[in-house]
Amino acid sequence: MAYPTATVHVGEAVETVRTDDGFLVTLAEGEAVAGRRLILAHGVEDVLPDIPGVRERWGLTALHCPWCHGYEVGGGPIGVLGRGPMAAHYASVVSEWGETTLFLAPDLFLTADEASLLKKRGVTIERTAIAALEGSAPELSGVRLTDGRFMALKALFVGASVRQTNRFAEALGCEMTDTPMGRIVKVDAQQRTTQPGIFAAGDAARAAGNITLASADGVLSAYGVFQSLLEEETR
Repeated sequence: MAYPTATVHVGEAVETVRTDDGFLVTLAEGEAVAGRRLILAHGVEDVLPDIPGVRERWGLTALHCPWCHGYEVGGGPIGVLGRGPMAAHYASVVSEWGETTLFLAPDLFLTADEASLLKKRGVTIERTAIAALEGSAPELSGVRLTDGRFMALKALFVGASVRQTNRFAEALGCEMTDTPMGRIVKVDAQQRTTQPGIFAAGDAARAAGNITLASADGVLSAYGVFQSLLEEETR
């Protein structure tokens, strides 16, 4: 707000369309804001597994990123919910920070290389599904399996996927990219989308979420916007 050319509009964006002069963003209260360029930086939302006890522990003892939270777990028994094609790799990484059990989905089968990797990393494979997380939330004492067994765990890495919080990018014709984490907006090295004048930054356009990387994407997109405006005005 120290800059005379900056204006902050507080409100929920409900629609954005391309105009002859750029873009028009409509807010829920009816206000419309125009701009020559558009940066989509709305982020994503986590899609959590439908297991009782995960949501109230999310980010504390039900975790996503081993590099963000692994050290803080402090060792001991750790679980990994393996639901997708990256399950073996995910568990092999988590095992750096504790005694790891991979709860492998019934429809997933390991290749010989994946099985060898997990053996080398000391990962135990459990085929019985988790029925619920137990303990005084947000703390975790362990998980109850569908066959009635209880397994003590200090943390469970669930590997949640993500989804876009709105359909602005697709509605504007931006190309999307499917990743193991979910669908993101396709961008180049300057955060430009496949549609002229539209940029995307942060988790909406990045497969792996991280605050510092998202901030850096914001810098790159701002630089890209400046360059595109400069090119437009000097050609």
